[in-house]
Amino acid sequence: MRLFPAFAAICALVSLWGCGGRAIKGPRPAPDFRVPLLHGGAISLKDLRGKPSVINFWATWCGPCVDELPAFQEVWRRHRGKVNFLAIATSNSRKQVMKFAREHRLTIPVGVDRGDEIARKFNCYGLPTTVLLTAEGKIADTNAGPLPGSVLEERIEHLLGKG
Repeated sequence: MRLFPAFAAICALVSLWGCGGRAIKGPRPAPDFRVPLLHGGAISLKDLRGKPSVINFWATWCGPCVDELPAFQEVWRRHRGKVNFLAIATSNSRKQVMKFAREHRLTIPVGVDRGDEIARKFNCYGLPTTVLLTAEGKIADTNAGPLPGSVLEERIEHLLGKG
């Protein structure tokens, strides 16, 4: 009979782990990275320092990722110049991402994570995952699962010291 409470606790933890939208709080150092950008050049963690940053890990085949991209793009337009945005495509070829970006008229900066190395550095094992960095390049917040634009706005305002 003593096994039942332990079993129930394990089941509860497993069910929470599988739910999208869980937030992991920081701040903690962000891993160094360099990602090639879709339209040429590359960007690194060092390049993002000086402004808060939003990094979104996504894939063209991920329905929730595709659903949240328009809201991310709109939030990027509103905060352009104050906050860095980077959408890092994982599990896709550059050609697939280029076609997707053209079809969906993405203007947000897009990087292609060949081999999912950067996603692994950020402990991103599910999509979409959004990471918010402080201006100093530290992880302030990580969200696994879809992130509504209104929640992203709130988190950005907090990073900017307005929330």
